Amino acid sequence: MKYNVRFISHLLLLFIISFLSTLLLNPRKAVSATDGILGTLSSATAQVSLNIAEQFRISNAKTYLDLNAYNNVDNLRGHTDLCIYSNGDGGYQVRITDNSSSNTSFALENTDQTASLIMKVTWSDTPGTAGAQTVPYGSPLAMSFANTTSSDCSTGGMNANIGVEVLGSNMKMAQSGNYRSTLAVIIEPN
Repeated sequence: MKYNVRFISHLLLLFIISFLSTLLLNPRKAVSATDGILGTLSSATAQVSLNIAEQFRISNAKTYLDLNAYNNVDNLRGHTDLCIYSNGDGGYQVRITDNSSSNTSFALENTDQTASLIMKVTWSDTPGTAGAQTVPYGSPLAMSFANTTSSDCSTGGMNANIGVEVLGSNMKMAQSGNYRSTLAVIIEPN
């Protein structure tokens, strides 16, 4: 299909003229909160606004929670204290997943990913394991006590705890080998 170059340039020119005339015939006046008056001095005021979104920081996270070797009897547990900071009111939600192939429950998997062990993940919004709640896989869990004064908890101390537990009864039937999982912790607004 062949287009007439002159026709297209005229159409473009008409569009530009129409656009400019709309701007010139209907000017939008920039208005400050109060305009100045004509005189030897004039002043005006303008409102300045800024919105700072709620932000979070996780710190003191350990890269490795060692559950040690299974002794054929006991459940294996590991936990660590964390710092959760918020520039908001201190409320937050924690959402945790892992890299196992399960995608519906937390699991440790052997190197070949041919065997897995279900593990329980807990979260507490205080240091230590007291008051820890079981975290549902991938679902938010509401918490209330993020540090709002120090982003590294140097004031106020650690204020959260993540823990894992693997039942001894599940390990009795497991294949031998090393089992691993990587937890992904996401902190977000309530």
